[in-house]
Amino acid sequence: MVDVAQIKPENLNLSKEEIYKKDQRARLAKYLIGEKDAMGYTISKIYARGDEHVIYEVKEASAIESLKVIIDTEIETNGEPINNFQKVKDKFDKLKSVMYKSGSDASYKQRAASALVTGIMGNIAESKSLFEGIEADALEEYKNKIYGRLFYLLGAVILTVIFVFISLGVYFFRHADIIKNNTQFAYIMYSVTFACFGGFFSVSLKAKEVFTQRALGYWMFAVYGAERLIISIIAGIAAYTLVSSGLLFSAFQNNSSNIFPVLVLCFVSGFSETLIPNSLNKLEKKT
Repeated sequence: MVDVAQIKPENLNLSKEEIYKKDQRARLAKYLIGEKDAMGYTISKIYARGDEHVIYEVKEASAIESLKVIIDTEIETNGEPINNFQKVKDKFDKLKSVMYKSGSDASYKQRAASALVTGIMGNIAESKSLFEGIEADALEEYKNKIYGRLFYLLGAVILTVIFVFISLGVYFFRHADIIKNNTQFAYIMYSVTFACFGGFFSVSLKAKEVFTQRALGYWMFAVYGAERLIISIIAGIAAYTLVSSGLLFSAFQNNSSNIFPVLVLCFVSGFSETLIPNSLNKLEKKT
């Protein structure tokens, strides 16, 4: 029996079922962005909301556990939505793992929420099919990212290897007359090679940041990697020229007995995209 004294005045004329439904709506209405959920997490985004469910994302949980589901039925004894959720939960958990490993964006969470709603509403087969499709797309996109990064590195590797072999040839044949009579060419090739080393080091560190688009062929990413190396080559030549002219980097003044300080500067100029531009800006102001 329900104690009449515990019933709020506004609920006196309502049945037990109506009171429960009213409280249920009030509970779900509290799930708003910026508010706390039942477990104390802060809600950061809501992907789906229905009369008996809310699918949302929280801030404090780890990336793989940030997507949450709350099911609160309008009829207290109605366990069908929860049973439906349990039937697709394994697919949902697997998809969360795939999204976490592949670093998928928020659009996949939105699609996962839609698939969950389909399952909660009772269409189990379609829900599982949707989860499988989302998982396949996430894995395909992840594969594209990996290949894009590899080809990006490949473009940088090709140019680096070319100049390494050229520099080795210049070094091994340094006693040939053509090299003796063109010592500046040898120094420039060494400088360019070390600038390539710096550029390749930079490309390797930033490869994970490469954004892969399906519309682009993988070889386009090789072109992007080579383009980054060309910038490093130009920076290395500029660094060597500035040192040789004495206009900048006088501490690295080149001499035939010790070229290594210049090579270090060329490596740094190839690695940093701002060193030479900033130096040229200072030279411009000084001029």
